[in-house]
Amino acid sequence: MSRIADRLAAKGLTLPGAFVPPPGVVLPFKGVHVVGPRVIISGHGPQLPDGSPSPLTGKVGRELTIEQGYDAARMVAFSILGSLHRALGDLDRIGQWVKLLGMVN
Repeated sequence: MSRIADRLAAKGLTLPGAFVPPPGVVLPFKGVHVVGPRVIISGHGPQLPDGSPSPLTGKVGRELTIEQGYDAARMVAFSILGSLHRALGDLDRIGQWVKLLGMVN
């Protein structure tokens, strides 16, 4: 196992499976696109461990509590890491982040 996979396992954390869109939904983009030594990551949302969309959607302060907003953001981070793991085979291959843009509604 890789160092990152070992650390996640030691904390009891698992990455979600591949995103499973709801029936009838076709995504017009790939979540991860490898271009030479770089990886471009497109829009990710919160996912449950089985890869299905999380019910935690909406605006923080309206449909979601602050705690639910934190949970949703954490799920998005794990969704991105899961996609990277599937695309790269090993998260230890990541050398650095060049740009990170996150949007919270």
